[in-house]
Amino acid sequence: MLSKEAFDQWCWQLGLSEQAKAVITHIRTSLPARRVRSSAGNVSGTYPSLKMGFAIQFESHRNELPFAYLIDHDPDVQELYSQPAGEIKLKYRSQDDTRDVTARHTPDFFVLREDSAGWVECKMEDAEAYWSVSGAACHFARSQRASAPARSVPRGRGE
Repeated sequence: MLSKEAFDQWCWQLGLSEQAKAVITHIRTSLPARRVRSSAGNVSGTYPSLKMGFAIQFESHRNELPFAYLIDHDPDVQELYSQPAGEIKLKYRSQDDTRDVTARHTPDFFVLREDSAGWVECKMEDAEAYWSVSGAACHFARSQRASAPARSVPRGRGE
């Protein structure tokens, strides 16, 4: 886990706006938004994160647990938070394309990397786990060498 000084330096290096820094600080200093539970066909639990020094929740032993394990051992990852505080608002068209739908959602994880940060939603596809950053959630932090900053929070320091 990053110290306060290291976190401030990380934010400065990425050129984060005060708004982005506040959102990430809220996630870092809050308890998980909810406790995960097992349901039909999945097994939930906790993973003892070496990187974080505390247990990370997972809601599925088939995709979230392997993701947490891989991320915990990824040298590019600084921090990992399960069920991050602060819901995100998703907007999309209904399946029959007749109306706009708005829903609130708690993503599976929030990850701080050396050059970015963002929400992660783990989903299964064809019985193989894959992991993607939620397009609706967007990255708050992006390096200049990252791909196009679509829907990113405005950068700070006049950029």
